[in-house]
Amino acid sequence: MTKKFLSPKERMAKLQKKTVLYKGENHTEPNGIEYKNVEEYLKELA
Repeated sequence: MTKKFLSPKERMAKLQKKTVLYKGENHTEPNGIEYKNVEEYLKELA
C-alpha cells in the first residue's frame, strides 16, 4: 500500500536554528535560541 500523505517530518527540512522575534535587544541564550529585534531582522531581509 502506498502512503498518500507525508508526515510533517517528511515534508519539512530539519530546523537549522530557533529564533524568537521581539521588540528587545538581540541576544542568544545558552540553549542556542536566538532573540532578535523584529525591526532589525526585517531590515536584514530587505
